[in-house]
Amino acid sequence: LIVTRGVPASRVVLYGYSLGGAVATELATQTSPAGLITEGAFSSAPAWVHNHYPWQPEDLARLVMQNRFENLEKARSLTIPWLLLHGRHDSITPFSHAEALAETTAGSRYLVPLECGHEDAVEVDKDRLEGALREFLGNLFGSDRATWP
Repeated sequence: LIVTRGVPASRVVLYGYSLGGAVATELATQTSPAGLITEGAFSSAPAWVHNHYPWQPEDLARLVMQNRFENLEKARSLTIPWLLLHGRHDSITPFSHAEALAETTAGSRYLVPLECGHEDAVEVDKDRLEGALREFLGNLFGSDRATWP
């Protein structure tokens, strides 16, 4: 969008779900988007592995993983508005990952706990999800509804 289409970065909001949250977070460190939205994102891949395999030392996972997706580390440098959507009942990526990201980011953050799991936010907590998105985008772009749904 920025390079090919010439859209100003200040008009772009990055969104990443689950593993895509790591991609969006990385991209946010390389550009200057208007904001970042992640849903079900983890603090780091080694921490995620440790949640699922507690007998596996997190330090060992850090040693063997080529791409660690260190979202928590990247959060320290992000100064953009960040909407963190996360299900309280997420059995894939525990809610504590979102809390850690929200506590660490240098920018303004909006942690919205959803009453859902990892993959069912639209079905279970649609109103809260849509409300959070509308409020976040409204705060970024004001009443310019041509830029958001």
